[in-house]
Amino acid sequence: MKTRYALVLSALIITATSGLPVFAHQESSPKVLKLGFYAGFQKTFKLGPHAPWLERALADVGYQPQMHWLPGRRILNQVSSGILDGDLARSQAVVDANFPHLIRVPTPFGRACYAGYRLESQESQLGTLQIGVFEGLLQVQKLAQEHWPKAQLTVVQSPLKALKMLASKRLTYLLLPPQTKAQLEQISGETLVQSTPHIIGFDVYMFLNPRHASLAPRLAKALQAHRPSSISTSCPSP
Repeated sequence: MKTRYALVLSALIITATSGLPVFAHQESSPKVLKLGFYAGFQKTFKLGPHAPWLERALADVGYQPQMHWLPGRRILNQVSSGILDGDLARSQAVVDANFPHLIRVPTPFGRACYAGYRLESQESQLGTLQIGVFEGLLQVQKLAQEHWPKAQLTVVQSPLKALKMLASKRLTYLLLPPQTKAQLEQISGETLVQSTPHIIGFDVYMFLNPRHASLAPRLAKALQAHRPSSISTSCPSP
């Protein structure tokens, strides 16, 4: 009798639990956060530590990144209008001057440190300095013009074009952060030599459309928790 009762009870438990909705046994899928970043870094971004850092931090708050590679000005316009959810890395000064309503994620996404680089095979050039800056880096362009007021500033759209301009002596230096310099060498096979100190340095932050205001503090904590030791908060010396 006891055995028969136990079998009936087991059958009732199985029947009851099998009638539960399927979604009660599954975790919800992460939401997509559409983020814009400079088109010139599309090939090198995934090679560095920022990409996995971003993925881990967003996973903590229930999101996954969807990257959109665009010119810098278009990114801010699309974040402001709501087409994109956020701008991955931007200086506070640029946002304050143009889109002060965007929401800053308080934890810096990095420290932008720029020095002038040339090809190892490139001979020293005399005459007017010709400085190359990737398209969309508005703060870098502004600070470069202040530091080299007599230089000719050239905006370049891609790493490949920049390397060709260095090789043909159409650029004296290309302004790069050290991480991007290493990634450029990796994908091109060229050797880049630092020719100036890190004269440009500032923190960059993720900025979100106002509809994500409540996400900003949670994402800031997740970024802080997962920050890789390889991402420095200060510029190299010199």
